[in-house]
Amino acid sequence: MGRIAPHQNVLGLGHEHIERAADGPSQLSLLISASTTSACVTLGYGLNAYDMPKENLPKMPFIAVFAGFFSVLSAAWSKTSFGLTLLRLCQGWTKWLIWFIIVTVNLILGTAMLLMWVKCHPFAKIWDDRIDGWCIDPKKIVTFYQWSAGEFPKRIVRRGCHN
Repeated sequence: MGRIAPHQNVLGLGHEHIERAADGPSQLSLLISASTTSACVTLGYGLNAYDMPKENLPKMPFIAVFAGFFSVLSAAWSKTSFGLTLLRLCQGWTKWLIWFIIVTVNLILGTAMLLMWVKCHPFAKIWDDRIDGWCIDPKKIVTFYQWSAGEFPKRIVRRGCHN
C-alpha cells in the first residue's frame, strides 16, 4: 500500500475535498431556506397580519419553521467548512481549540434546530395553534438562543484569558 501524502487523509482525499464536502450541503441548505422564505413572502409573510390572506395563515408557520431550520443548518455547515479550513493553517493546541469550537458550535446549532421541531406537543401544534397541547415558553427558547450566542462564548473567553 502506498504512503499517504501529507495533504491527504486516510481516504486519500485532500483537505480541500473535505472542506467542499461541508460547503456543498451548506449552499444547498441556504438555497432551500431562501426558496421557502420566498414562498412565505408570496403567501404574505412580512405583511401586517390584517393584510395577509386569511387562507394562507395556517400554511405560514410550517413553511417559516422549515425555512429557519435550513437557514440554521446552512450556518452550521458553513461554519464547519470554515473551521476545517482553519485546521489546515494551525498546529498544536490551536488545532484542538478549533476542533472544540467546531463541535461546540454544531452542538448549539443542532440544539437550536431540534428545538424548532420539538418545542410543541403534539408536533402539529408548532404550526397550528388551534390544536390542543402545549409548547415550550418562547421566552425560554429565546433565552437559550441568547445564552448560546453571547453568554456561553463570553464565559469561555474569560476562562481562557484568566488561566
